[in-house]
Amino acid sequence: MANSKKKTKPTAAQIRQDARAKAQAEVARLKAQQAAKAKRIRIFSAIGALVVVAAVIVVVVLVMNAQKHDYENYSTSPTEGQYKAPLGYGEYGGVALNSDMEVGTATTGQDVVVVRIYSDYLCPGCGEVEKRYGDQLEQLNRAGTIALELVPMATLDSLSNGTEYSSRAANAALAVADLEPDHFWAFHKALFENQPAENSDGLTDDEIKQIAIDAGVSEATAEQLATREYDNWLEYAYNQFASAAVRSNGSLVTPAIMLGRSDGTMQLMEKLGEVSLDQGVANVLAGLTPDGATKE
Repeated sequence: MANSKKKTKPTAAQIRQDARAKAQAEVARLKAQQAAKAKRIRIFSAIGALVVVAAVIVVVVLVMNAQKHDYENYSTSPTEGQYKAPLGYGEYGGVALNSDMEVGTATTGQDVVVVRIYSDYLCPGCGEVEKRYGDQLEQLNRAGTIALELVPMATLDSLSNGTEYSSRAANAALAVADLEPDHFWAFHKALFENQPAENSDGLTDDEIKQIAIDAGVSEATAEQLATREYDNWLEYAYNQFASAAVRSNGSLVTPAIMLGRSDGTMQLMEKLGEVSLDQGVANVLAGLTPDGATKE
């Protein structure tokens, strides 16, 4: 009979050693698995980041190209470009009022403060500025204390149910400035006196025409107010607005009032609710910012 070897029963120490080895092997396997997963995540994250960066670059390039296109077409000079400029235009896109409150050459001088107002005829805040400061602006301008410049804007077309009221009203105002400069101020005020609400259809072209006639504009001129000849000029004006009237918090909204000496830099008045217009003028004459701060 063949001899058979008797199997030796593992000791407790060997069992613990084997268990420890298996545990270590499992830990190593899990670490390797986690490392591989982390590597895949890093790779995918890097690819995703590259995609995002590429997308951002594309957007930036498109925006820059668009801005370049706009500035090439509309901001090289107000006397050149693809638009019709109104009478009394300025490089900022608005019209100047002389001391008779007619479109023309504004008052100049060392002690004259230029007051430039960007406004949209659908903007409630712009209507409030006209209601609160309109008479004061006229008095100061007639006295030669300020040189008033008005810049009709078309920034709220999206709030007139597709009728583009802001553009139509601004076009009409610029047409009156060009064709009957002595009636521009009255028509400007009348548009705000008859201001429609945001998110309405706005005024019809016939209603704008009648408001113009009631403000003294001839019927012959009133018939031309709906031609939209100044759409490109409004784009030019918006480019100037965007380059000059950005608030300290980064916002760009109407109404925007800028003040400055005729031979100096214009600065945005940001505290309309806290600083009155006449105080803003006094601040500029005192060598301060419109809000009363010391210039840097």
